[in-house]
Amino acid sequence: MKIAMYAICSHLSATDADILSSGRYIAASTSFHLLKRNLNMSGTATDTASGPERDNRRKRILFRCWHRGMKEMDLLLGGFVEAKIDTLNDAELDELEHLVTAHDQDLYAWMTGRKPLPEEWDGPLYRRIIAFHEEAIAASRAAKSAE
Repeated sequence: MKIAMYAICSHLSATDADILSSGRYIAASTSFHLLKRNLNMSGTATDTASGPERDNRRKRILFRCWHRGMKEMDLLLGGFVEAKIDTLNDAELDELEHLVTAHDQDLYAWMTGRKPLPEEWDGPLYRRIIAFHEEAIAASRAAKSAE
């Protein structure tokens, strides 16, 4: 059975909009924005590929990103990794493995702009994750407004 899982990112004040322009945070709307991913009841991605075409390292990273401990972080990291894991090179996989060592609460606060992102965690892959979700949010809003 599939359920729709929503991660609600809290409202950020207008003064926070300045730091959002750096590409280090997920942009906030005037109220809430939603990230939607279909999950099965076990909390894993419904269309997660597994098999001989994906090496063990990528499978392990994908599992770790979908099983973070906070559903919000499952959606943020798992959604990106599920879409991009097969295109990541070794350096990006190294950065991703480092990123998943961060505590969920810290990573969520950094991604939503509640706390400043420490330089040690700021890297090209982190920015790609943010851009990926901003594009998904924009596409979702555009589709909704077209209805």
